[in-house]
Amino acid sequence: MRRIFIASLLSFFFAASSVHAENASAPLQRILPYLVEYVELPPDEKTHFKIAHRVSSKGTMSDPIRLWIEEGDQTIELPVGDDGQVDWTPIVGLLDANLMLHTNIPKGQGSVSLDVNPILTATPEIALTDMILAINQANRSIKANAGALGFLAPKMKALFFIVPEGTSATIIDAAGVQTPLDKNDDGQFVVKPKKHPFKGANSVIFSAPPIQIGFVD
Repeated sequence: MRRIFIASLLSFFFAASSVHAENASAPLQRILPYLVEYVELPPDEKTHFKIAHRVSSKGTMSDPIRLWIEEGDQTIELPVGDDGQVDWTPIVGLLDANLMLHTNIPKGQGSVSLDVNPILTATPEIALTDMILAINQANRSIKANAGALGFLAPKMKALFFIVPEGTSATIIDAAGVQTPLDKNDDGQFVVKPKKHPFKGANSVIFSAPPIQIGFVD
């Protein structure tokens, strides 16, 4: 069962796809879906959310996973972290949906997932306006690229905050009134900006900065 607190978009829109192409190669859009569309978004439409691609192999590999493109006689590597996250910045200036990516993952053994994450500074006080902007930007972009399967695409409705043990949180409204915020069963704080008691609030103050922030769909 999919954990609600992980915004990995494993829907028909951003499906975790298999790489099934000869010579372990496939078009960019197949291996790194939505990358071109995200990079081409105007800067002011992605100030509060980002994407991350993670690749993995269904089988055991003796060598680290590699992704690269061939540009003329030059090989340009896309670094892959230990967690499978792909650093696509080396090819940003060369992006094209039909650009061919190569990998050392055996044919038919590769899979890709796409994460959408908020960009929020993990400070003790976080404004509700920033949380709302992160949710709205992500949802707007997802909807714009979902096409005919838009009804199946996830819609971000809230944010979760993983905090150090013993951390408390308080909602501050426009009048300065403070309301304690309770953790959920997973020990996380969840903020739903459009629901009571968050609607109309100014910010949420944590006694210690959050360790991790993510979307809830």
